[in-house]
Amino acid sequence: CENVLGEEPENIRSRIGDPKKSPADQASEYFDDNYEDSTCPARNAQVFAKVERISVEGVRRMYEVARDEKEWAQKPLEERISPITQAILAIQKNRGNLIKAGMLDTAFSGDQFDGEVSEMVEMYYAAVLGARTFRDGEGYEPCPKGDGVTVVSCPWNFPMAIPWNGIINALIAGGRVIVKPAPETEYSTYQVVKLLWAAGVPKDV
Repeated sequence: CENVLGEEPENIRSRIGDPKKSPADQASEYFDDNYEDSTCPARNAQVFAKVERISVEGVRRMYEVARDEKEWAQKPLEERISPITQAILAIQKNRGNLIKAGMLDTAFSGDQFDGEVSEMVEMYYAAVLGARTFRDGEGYEPCPKGDGVTVVSCPWNFPMAIPWNGIINALIAGGRVIVKPAPETEYSTYQVVKLLWAAGVPKDV
């Protein structure tokens, strides 16, 4: 279990984005400056990241941002699938880093997280195939404007694959997502969310 972040622990809030650039970034103002350490249980509780807690008002603001976002649900299905496709390609490319993140969070073996990344690939194909099947059949409707906010609450023992599955299915359907990671494995889940952002999923979504 290696400290993949170098000498200084990572400040997760600092990676959210520059304040004022978007409503989602503005919600970061509600972080309460109460940092907690993420530690590696296999390395004598070595600190590898710092997590800043958000206030209740910040949670409300994040919901409002997701609720009020108007554009995502109106995109054609293939435009919603496109950034998720880029994200799964990045996940496969970054398999090793994701395995390391999971090992830091849990002290589980690399085999478990190697399998978890493989599950994420399978979940991607199932979600995309299912969406295209419904679209080509009858009764397919994207989530309506101003509705369809999904909260994805993540388990600690599958911190990447299970949230990934919930996130991508909601996004493909035209919904918006708030991710609530397990407190024991926030860093692992955060790596998945970062790859989705980098692939083009808007933070406001």
